[in-house]
Amino acid sequence: MFACVLLPVLSGVGLSGVGPGPQATEAELVQKLFAVSPLLEHRTALEHRSDDEAGGLVFLDVRGISRFHHFATGKRGAAGVFEAVRRALAPLVPRGMALAPNRFTAEVAARYQRDPVMVAPGDEALFLSRLPLSALPLPAELARRLVPLGLRTLGDFASLPVAAVERRYGQAGVALHRLARGEDRSTLLPLTEALPLSVLADIEGGADGLPRLEPVLRQAVERLCVTLREEGRGVSRLRLELSVRDREARRYELSPASAEDRAGLLTDLLVCKLSDTPPGGTVDALQLRVVQSQSMAVHQNGLFGEISRDAQRRAEALSRIKTILGRAAVTTPRLRRDHRLEERWRLLPADGVADEARAQAHAKSRAKSRVKSRSKTGPPVAGSSDAGSSDAGSLEPGGPEPESTPLRLLPSPVELVPVVAGGRTVAFRWGGRTLDVGSVSPPRRLCGGWWSEPYERDEYDLQTPDGALYRIARDKLARRWLLLAEVD
Repeated sequence: MFACVLLPVLSGVGLSGVGPGPQATEAELVQKLFAVSPLLEHRTALEHRSDDEAGGLVFLDVRGISRFHHFATGKRGAAGVFEAVRRALAPLVPRGMALAPNRFTAEVAARYQRDPVMVAPGDEALFLSRLPLSALPLPAELARRLVPLGLRTLGDFASLPVAAVERRYGQAGVALHRLARGEDRSTLLPLTEALPLSVLADIEGGADGLPRLEPVLRQAVERLCVTLREEGRGVSRLRLELSVRDREARRYELSPASAEDRAGLLTDLLVCKLSDTPPGGTVDALQLRVVQSQSMAVHQNGLFGEISRDAQRRAEALSRIKTILGRAAVTTPRLRRDHRLEERWRLLPADGVADEARAQAHAKSRAKSRVKSRSKTGPPVAGSSDAGSSDAGSLEPGGPEPESTPLRLLPSPVELVPVVAGGRTVAFRWGGRTLDVGSVSPPRRLCGGWWSEPYERDEYDLQTPDGALYRIARDKLARRWLLLAEVD
């Protein structure tokens, strides 16, 4: 059995049912209906035929749960389900409720019956036969073709031969003819993730500038992130709505590169959007809504019994690797000047910076000694130790330099958020990570695609202060930064 509930219209209705205060939303009402059935489908007013009604509707799969509601409400069968729906939506009252063996019959019964009604299995055609033809989801063209036939009810349409309907109206007419007979095989598309979370905050006296608005916004984001962390989820898409005095409400959208649950980063990104596009008036209230959320990813540091993204924990993890596998197991990639992209890195041992300085000093001293020896004894003989050490500056203490470093391309480019200080880019933010700019290679210009989809970008090899290497690009056409690959 399927239950159809027509949600009440919420314009001007508070959470308490009457009076001012925060307004309820359809998402919050649907969240309450999870107490009736764990399998439900929500359709807004824009997703179904609703010419004279502005509310949405919810389908619930109530098979096998009538006994549960009997113990909870004291009523049996359909009466127990209806009572459970009333209790879940209280103090608001649904506009209609119905139970039927299929979705279409339940929806039509809820729309055309003022009181809750149950259609028993086998009685679908009889119940629908008395309803007007407009109960069918008729396309405008098909409705014009049916009007001259003088059909008034679903029973009139269902009495037509199926072969004649198919010959004149095609498969679309056959599908409608099947619905008029009470045959609907469609199932629910249940919600697979938590419904959007929202936080509403009033600003006493209003905020006429960003310094006054930012503390309220930060507090609202922290409240939202506490709830998200309790569920182990992060923000994928966040919406900020500002109520501006004597103006229309302003809306801002934020989509981090990956699921994010850190209040500080989300607040900074929202402040950047507000700085670029000010609300243009005094803000009296704000509302934060999580439009999309995802489960937080488990980071590699979790292999060592901890999940963290800060530098201190990462240093602890690297020290454990060196202790267990030896110092040579940890290397640091370093940029070098080369026109070939695959030859722009070299691997240094764990203490790469100090070892590199010692290696360069050693190479310079060897070069000076070779110059002195050549001035005294002439050019070196092939095969001698001096000839063999002519490229000693390119060798590292751990052995010969590898030919290349593997570059792992990301499945799809990730958008980066630049952090600018003092007129220059000092870091990039990528979801929950921050890529500090240590050194950057010269740009490599790529352009083309004029015959289909033109592209133009500059690619850079970015090295962070802790030695991590990434390949980033500046998209000239879209005016954005992208992360293309990282070095394994």
